[in-house]
Amino acid sequence: MTIDISDADRSWEFFETVRAHMARHGHPATPRVYEVWYAYACRQDAELVERLDQAIALPHTVPVALIEALHEEFFARERQTEVVRQTGEKLSNELTRILQMLANAGRDTSSFAAALEKIAARLPPDGELRKIVDTIVLATRHMEAKTRRLEAEIERCSSEIRSLRQGLEASKREAMTDPLTGLYNRRAFEERLRIAAAHSMETDTEMALLISDIDNFKQLNDAWGHQIGDAVIQVVASSLKESLPAGSTAARYGGDEFAAVLPGLSIAEAEALADRTRTLVASKRLRDTTTDKPIGQLSISIGVAGYVLAERLDDLIRRADKALYGAKDAGRNQVKSERIAGNK
Repeated sequence: MTIDISDADRSWEFFETVRAHMARHGHPATPRVYEVWYAYACRQDAELVERLDQAIALPHTVPVALIEALHEEFFARERQTEVVRQTGEKLSNELTRILQMLANAGRDTSSFAAALEKIAARLPPDGELRKIVDTIVLATRHMEAKTRRLEAEIERCSSEIRSLRQGLEASKREAMTDPLTGLYNRRAFEERLRIAAAHSMETDTEMALLISDIDNFKQLNDAWGHQIGDAVIQVVASSLKESLPAGSTAARYGGDEFAAVLPGLSIAEAEALADRTRTLVASKRLRDTTTDKPIGQLSISIGVAGYVLAERLDDLIRRADKALYGAKDAGRNQVKSERIAGNK
């Protein structure tokens, strides 16, 4: 891959600026700290820049606790702005560029030393040419020593960047995952729904949406406590994930409510899948492990809606939600669908 010189210079400038800030204030090289300082170096979010400028202007170093708080405010919350999301993507791209620059630098210095050795080996051992050889050999030795130091620095920087990238990827996965169930969270669900809808429009293929929740969950939670309630949520999440075909997205939509994006499925196929999921959940037999008492019949209600090309996604979600409430009103533990013109 060829790197444009201006891009390479800019990537290295950002990297060095971030490292300088972190070193000046004694901050650890963690992904969260790096991400905040990188956003500051890019100066793309005026509010974050202003907050850090105020902290830097004070006579003491910027506390790492402030950096953590800024990360929570600007990166971790669900109200994360589009500018900050773009900054995170840009950061990953810049780190990729820097890694390649460092790798190329390592190859170049090693190649230079090897080339000098080959030249020295081919020259005659006497006469004026020998003086040139001695000079080249001496220069080579100096260059090799510098190269070894440079390569050590390159390896240190490369290792640091690889660690940062891994941490950033882990942070991204964590930010999109519901910690109780391991499913996608609502923010990730909305992103996956947008992607699936765009693909459906581009390829003129069908897509369906399921929204479900646990029947009488509040009463169950009140009667058995939050630990049992959490266990029930995990069982339903596992059943939903088990039922879905490859390429689908299962998410915890909120509380005891779940959603699934089903690319390539018609509304009829989605209804059949939803009913299999409902049956699977109803087959579970749960007991309180501390008392060995049966918890009772577990069931879910599911609403299904098929995507209509160019439809607003808010309308699609509203129709699936309406179908869910139709299932609830009809007696629970069943599947209902919301059909409009264009659905089959």
